[in-house]
Amino acid sequence: MDYASPLSQLMELLTAVFISALSITASVLFLRERSTGPWLMLVGSIIFAVCLLPKVIYVSISFFGVATNEMLEGVMYFTIWNWLAISGSMLFTLGLLLTALRRRGLSKRITELEMLLEARQNRDE
Repeated sequence: MDYASPLSQLMELLTAVFISALSITASVLFLRERSTGPWLMLVGSIIFAVCLLPKVIYVSISFFGVATNEMLEGVMYFTIWNWLAISGSMLFTLGLLLTALRRRGLSKRITELEMLLEARQNRDE
């Protein structure tokens, strides 16, 4: 399989769009927690989704064969968009880590409170 073929590039783009949609959905679902983590997740997901635009343009031009090689070379250089997409992914990961750490702290606190409640009930009996 040729990884530079338009069909494989189209599959790569569709996978990236699917991952972007999943991350935005996860971010929106976590937003009810009212903490920094979900907001970082959402911002990172949106940055990643916006950075897919040059890839969409490039893949659509190469897939439908509308452009010449000179046009493709002009569109091909979108390295800064790749760096922005990586930073968006890092923001999403950082937000996910903050959310996980917050939930871990909450679950530890709930366990402590349940132990205190159980000890109090045993003492009263």
